[in-house]
Amino acid sequence: MKTKKLLPVLISVFAALAIMIISCEKNDTGSISDEELQISEDDALVTTIFNDAYNDVEDELSRLQLKSTETFICKSVEHVWNNDTLIITITYNGECQVEFNGKLHWKSGKIIMKRFGGRYYEAGSTKILTFVDYYVDSAKIEGTKTIVSEGYNADSLSITFNINLEGGKLTFPDGMYLTRDAQKTRVMHFKENKVVDHYLVNGSANGINIFGDEYSRTLTDLWIEPGCPFIMSGNVLIEIEGKSPINIDYGNETCDAFATVTRNGESKDIELRLRWRRRLRIFR
Repeated sequence: MKTKKLLPVLISVFAALAIMIISCEKNDTGSISDEELQISEDDALVTTIFNDAYNDVEDELSRLQLKSTETFICKSVEHVWNNDTLIITITYNGECQVEFNGKLHWKSGKIIMKRFGGRYYEAGSTKILTFVDYYVDSAKIEGTKTIVSEGYNADSLSITFNINLEGGKLTFPDGMYLTRDAQKTRVMHFKENKVVDHYLVNGSANGINIFGDEYSRTLTDLWIEPGCPFIMSGNVLIEIEGKSPINIDYGNETCDAFATVTRNGESKDIELRLRWRRRLRIFR
């Protein structure tokens, strides 16, 4: 009798344990959560903003070399030589716009670039970018980005740059922030006529995401083309301690804000601009 009475109890206990085990497994292997999508989209946001700042400086260097007299209503540009160091200061008045996939965002504050060691194609040529009260919409951008040229590669159709980002930080008006330090190589590939065709980026980064978690990221063959603010192909692997890795696949060299996020074998397509509009709220 005792055995018969005990059997239903044991069955109930084992069933409860089974449910607990399955629940624990689902916590790590279930669907891609909103938090993981947010991490993926914020990762792309940081990359786009720092790339945009770099592109602005490169545009000013090109205008300087071409001796362009073009003027701008929304910004002022100052060029100063200090011995062999060129200092370019771009000051935005809050009316300058940048387009991310059909949506306009406003820039204010200053980007300062110092260049020494010769032109970009000379080995040892160095550019250092810093920011002073620089904002994209309502997000404050901080950090120091250093780009050092290794000169032409053996194929004579590409140049390798070593890039370090130190103290990278985006702070939003609600007090949330994310940080990034990065070490990358960027290979600039030219067409036969020496016009830039694309950049190929590899490397790693680490920091703290908006949820306060430490993360690391590995960049594999990110394809970037002049005139496109987005990564066009390649992969970013994001790893957070105690959680399954997140992989972001940027597709097949199309200039758009779409990417595919994969975690534990499950994939979900995302459109990066949707959360950018919520994250980069405009207070004007």
